[in-house]
Parts: sequence; structure tokens; C-alpha cells
Amino acid sequence: MSAILLDTHTWVWALFKPERLSAAASEAIKSASTVLVSPITFFEITNKVRLGKWAGMAPYAPELPAILRRQAGQLLT
Repeated sequence: MSAILLDTHTWVWALFKPERLSAAASEAIKSASTVLVSPITFFEITNKVRLGKWAGMAPYAPELPAILRRQAGQLLT
């Protein structure tokens, strides 16, 4: 597989809770040459943090672009 587009929860789970992913999803992510994340993912996470609905992501919200770069992922444009 050349590229894979991850939705918000799939991306977060892949980074922080890989046990929540199925074996097939984990393998698809690992075998992808490029992991893509939509810019709306950053909005969803930061908005939920701001509203107090995803407090666990608060420490990571400011670092989302850097986290994606470290993962060798790309924003979908």
C-alpha cells in the first residue's frame, strides 16, 4: 500500500493506544509508505481539548504537527 489516510481517532490510537486497533489496521498503517492526516484532525483534537471533552490529549495538542513529522506522516492537502 502506498498511502493511507487516517481519521482522528485512528491516528491517535496508532500513536498512543495501538492495542485499540485491529491487527489488519495496524498492519495497513505499518505497510503504508505514507501516513496522511487531514488538517481537520488537528482542529478536532484541539477543539475537543478546548471544550474539555478530550483532556488526555491536552499535553499533545500544541505538538500535533511535530508529532506527525516524527511519524514521517503528512498533512493531506
